Amino acid sequence: MSNDKFIPISLPSRCLAYPIPVGTDIRIRPFKGREQELMAELNMPNLSKRLLTILENVFQGIDVRKLTVGDAEYAMIWEAINSYSNKRSINLICGQCEKSITVEIDLMLLEKIELSDEYKDVANRTLNLSSLGEIELRLLTLQDDINAFEFSQLSKDASSYLYSYASSIVNGKDVLANREMLEEADAKDLQKIVEWHQKYKHGVDLTSKYVCPLCKKEGFVHLPFRLATFFPFL
Repeated sequence: MSNDKFIPISLPSRCLAYPIPVGTDIRIRPFKGREQELMAELNMPNLSKRLLTILENVFQGIDVRKLTVGDAEYAMIWEAINSYSNKRSINLICGQCEKSITVEIDLMLLEKIELSDEYKDVANRTLNLSSLGEIELRLLTLQDDINAFEFSQLSKDASSYLYSYASSIVNGKDVLANREMLEEADAKDLQKIVEWHQKYKHGVDLTSKYVCPLCKKEGFVHLPFRLATFFPFL
């Protein structure tokens, strides 16, 4: 018999990006041994499918494929804290004395960034672009991220950059058709799409303050979103 205990989680998107009823109970549980085993055996060929399986195991109340990228990243950091510890040792170069140091980072102190209420208004999800006309955009999801990763693995020449942004265009066309459209778009219009995604960025601010053990001065470090940064056994 399973003794899994799921607890409510408040996601950074506040569920504004999901077609689910207000007040839907979304729950999560910490990792069990089976999730650690899946994490420990991650490699490039199985990365996307393993991570999807892990999140499907630990979530209740939502299709994890539809999680925004920001919510999915927040969930993985939640798992790092609640399954293991909120403290991590990071090696870096002090920005003040420029010496190599090791500092302890408290993941609990990382700032949660919530999705703006503006996202609910379709007018704020619509751009008028000189080379593309009017287009509607949406936030990227975990499934989009998986698709972009798999696309990039098709060949050495396949890039996920335009594929990702093409996935966010809401026009009834398939992603490859939208990718071709972005290839021919003016660079300034593509940049407006990039800036739209930056405007509605949510999840966790990975900038952390530290105190140098050598010069005793404060500095800031931006933690890379790599699983090995947050999970001690990787």
